[in-house]
Amino acid sequence: MTDVRPGWVMLDGFVFIRGANTSLPEKGYRPLRAQGTTSQGVNFDIALCLADPPDTSRLYVLSPSDASPDTACDILAAHGNHFLFVITYFLRSHETSNLRCYQDPFICSVISRDLPPLLKRLPAHTEPLIARKVDGAEITLQRLFFPGDAGLLCRDEQVFAVAQLDQLIPISDSNRSEAEIVVLNTDGKDDDAMWEVKRLPILHPNREKLDISPWSTDTVISFKNYICWVDYCMGGILFFDAFKGRPDISYLDLPPVQGPPPDHPPVGRGYLQMYRGVSVTDEGRLLKFVHVDRIDGELVGPSDSGYTITSHTLEITEDGDMGWVQDDIMHSDPVLPSVRTRYDFSILKFPLVSMDDAHVVHFLYSEATNDGHYKISVVTVDMKTKALLSTHPYIKAEDRLGEDADMYEFKYCKLKSFLPIKFPMSVQEEEAPGLSGLLRPKDSVKACQHF
Repeated sequence: MTDVRPGWVMLDGFVFIRGANTSLPEKGYRPLRAQGTTSQGVNFDIALCLADPPDTSRLYVLSPSDASPDTACDILAAHGNHFLFVITYFLRSHETSNLRCYQDPFICSVISRDLPPLLKRLPAHTEPLIARKVDGAEITLQRLFFPGDAGLLCRDEQVFAVAQLDQLIPISDSNRSEAEIVVLNTDGKDDDAMWEVKRLPILHPNREKLDISPWSTDTVISFKNYICWVDYCMGGILFFDAFKGRPDISYLDLPPVQGPPPDHPPVGRGYLQMYRGVSVTDEGRLLKFVHVDRIDGELVGPSDSGYTITSHTLEITEDGDMGWVQDDIMHSDPVLPSVRTRYDFSILKFPLVSMDDAHVVHFLYSEATNDGHYKISVVTVDMKTKALLSTHPYIKAEDRLGEDADMYEFKYCKLKSFLPIKFPMSVQEEEAPGLSGLLRPKDSVKACQHF
């Protein structure tokens, strides 16, 4: 096929755990396969089924029949044509017979449309996490990976940094806090890189005082030389310069938008994640913030008054000063009619800016079906021209009864945006020949992603 297609994909955050003989989607995707081995010697295969936006891409983990049913896989972060995922499993200790949690992080790099992806297993955490309880006593915990904590920054297939934000600690007798970050840097010359725990004071030059205690990371992105942790409820970003000789971490406010205060009950945080999104676009040169604001000021429930969509772009001066500039704003009426429903299904959610066009934004749009279930579409709009570009099916109501029933169940309560990944090729094919077989029937639908 000769038409020009996007050089990026929207990777679904749900990992499809299937049996080794599973057939993969045969139309609209080009499966790329690779093999990996955990630190405990368990072999597994992965398959990337890639598609051009607004279609979505998938990661399949194809497990052997003897794999532990308690093994899970999560995608943690992405940068360029690389993404970071972790396999979590439990084994009994020979000495005590107690269950021990193991985690093996992997970096997956796609280098060609015709070659299998490269898988590199990273060392596991070795340093424990020392946390402080309310009464001041210290407690020692196993340091683990969780989605939303770790970020990935790559210069090429060999030079990269992984950083995980584990805790924020107030500095006594001051208005400052420090961040505990565990970092893995590799220059590609050897495989002896190890995790290093760093405690860095958080710089906030634009604020005299900064109370970081309500912080809870919603998403992690990579921008230029920074790994960025974003808290939509607190309304800020932490920038960590991962490749700097003496790294530092700084705080920047997001543009002021409508929403509850930082001490709002946790339920409000989840709803704010639906309406806000920070994205990297324009070949990695721009950082955009898009937010959807209901005119009635509510977070949930039916909306009669519609909503507005606003985007801002981060500007960085030659001296390194950062600030936001508003560039696009549009109302819901030109995009989709504000349909009165029992729930808030008529609101566009989870904005994700195209990596190719800074004015094009992809949203998720949920609709209730007549039989009481739901379906979700990817809605693409052009913020500059105020035009609806496309509506593409993502999850169908009938998926709850098919081979993707586990995804339907998971997305029902944990719907999130996609991970944008830049690939150096066009990935979509009319067909993926040579794939046959049947999906292994699932015994039950589980709410987490298990082998």
